[in-house]
Amino acid sequence: MARNCAAEASRRPGVGARAAVLAAIVMAGGPAAAGGPEAATRWLFAASGAGAGGEPWVTDATRKGTRLLRDINDGGLGSAPAHFTPLGDGRALFAASDLVRGAEPWITDGTRAGTRLLRDIAEPSGGSAPGPFLVLVPDRIVFAATTAATGRELWTTDASRAGTGLCDLRPGPDGSLPERFVLLSPGIALFAADDGVAGREPWISDGSCAGTGMLLDILPGLPGSQPTGFLPLGDGRAVFAADDGVAGREIWVTDGSREGTALVADLAAGAFASLPDHFALLAPGRALFSAATREAGRELYISDGTGEGTKMVRDILPGFGAGLGALAGLTRVADGRVIFAANDGATGVEPWVSDGTAEGTRQIADVMPGLLGSNPGGFVPLAPRFVLFAAAGIEGREPWRSNFTARGTKLLRDIAPGTAGSNPVIFGLGDGRAIIAATTADQGREPWLTDGTLRRTRLLRDLVPGVDGSDPQGLAPLDP
Repeated sequence: MARNCAAEASRRPGVGARAAVLAAIVMAGGPAAAGGPEAATRWLFAASGAGAGGEPWVTDATRKGTRLLRDINDGGLGSAPAHFTPLGDGRALFAASDLVRGAEPWITDGTRAGTRLLRDIAEPSGGSAPGPFLVLVPDRIVFAATTAATGRELWTTDASRAGTGLCDLRPGPDGSLPERFVLLSPGIALFAADDGVAGREPWISDGSCAGTGMLLDILPGLPGSQPTGFLPLGDGRAVFAADDGVAGREIWVTDGSREGTALVADLAAGAFASLPDHFALLAPGRALFSAATREAGRELYISDGTGEGTKMVRDILPGFGAGLGALAGLTRVADGRVIFAANDGATGVEPWVSDGTAEGTRQIADVMPGLLGSNPGGFVPLAPRFVLFAAAGIEGREPWRSNFTARGTKLLRDIAPGTAGSNPVIFGLGDGRAIIAATTADQGREPWLTDGTLRRTRLLRDLVPGVDGSDPQGLAPLDP
């Protein structure tokens, strides 16, 4: 099923036209948004336990319903499962490794019998290291995988062995190294790839080789414009950062066509590029992001994909200092705001919230008084006006909860009493609850369950009794 797409499709003008049609579907309403009325009832994650190394587990968020899915790599070594990706039909794709084939794509329906190898791409040995996976429509998924003959390339699948094949964007063993896959509009993927001639540029795909092509050669020749930070705006467009060799690394926009791919604004005119980063959707058609100028340093900006609609929201730390920390973590909240970490120079790095206006951009709370701040991160909305995050207070790094007011921002639970902290990583379940991977001295790193209240924040299950812990990670929904 391998095909050479480099010659036949790398610059096909028709690809963008199809994207524009599908973008109109999204603007008209599109499919139901994630977290809608059909909330998941089972979730997948990677963990050690039950005599196995790191293997796939499944949970229904109850102790009894949390179990090893399958010991793929027998003998306690673990299969290192990763990139759990729901297909929307009760199945999920993921990458896993065994001693015979190495890391390859697997598929599961949440049962041991229904968990199997999808295809041995790098046969006979070595593993293709597949992922991440992006679902375009339920029977069309794109991902990156590696073979000795092709290097790391674009692959597509319909979730069957026979329907899993290669789109060779850069013939030969070097590979095009496709990455940063996002869904531009229903059925259309936006990603970065290097065909060996134009360098790394933005590409688009409908999941077929013929429907895969370069959007625009923004910076002709090697190494290309090096696009990063692709963020779909929910209206058929996406913003991203790229370097055209003239304006430097600035914010760009695309609608999936060459004509609709353009520089939005040169925020740092001259040789000093603004290096836009941390893109987050504020509302359909509008994004918040961080950018740096010689006068203001790195601050919060807003864009609607036009030059006129792109501007600084607020100079949080006046002068050339960086108002946004390196781990800004901009995260959308359902009520049309974005929560993030920022430093105002007086209280250190603390949680902030913005509605895209200067007046509506403010610090939520000074969690850890002093110049260092609490360095909050891992923001997970549980409800439109309620969020969990990890922060370092006097108790060490622990889970916190907030309703976006100083009074309503509190320690959720001191899971590991003392100053060491439990170093929580929070995974939202999409139903008002979350699973927290947290570490204690007695149990090691294990999964905890919470609904955002102290009373209902408890250990879900001690998967590996003792101090070693199961190290749960990578949680993703399995169904519906």
